[in-house]
Amino acid sequence: MCTHPMIQGDNYGTTCMVCGEVLEGYGFWAEGSNSCHHKWIPEPDSKYEVCMYCEMTRPKGDNGES
Repeated sequence: MCTHPMIQGDNYGTTCMVCGEVLEGYGFWAEGSNSCHHKWIPEPDSKYEVCMYCEMTRPKGDNGES
């Protein structure tokens, strides 16, 4: 099991450069996943949070798979 010691990221997402696993978003240079591995950020003064990569929104605290 990889501990992801070398991570590369950009505005598309992050990827472990050792094992190639997409950790967030679509992966580095968007070359690792066809679906987004969301990273949720709370929207200020709102009941929602937004994915910093695909901009999908969900209610705060909703940990369901999307």
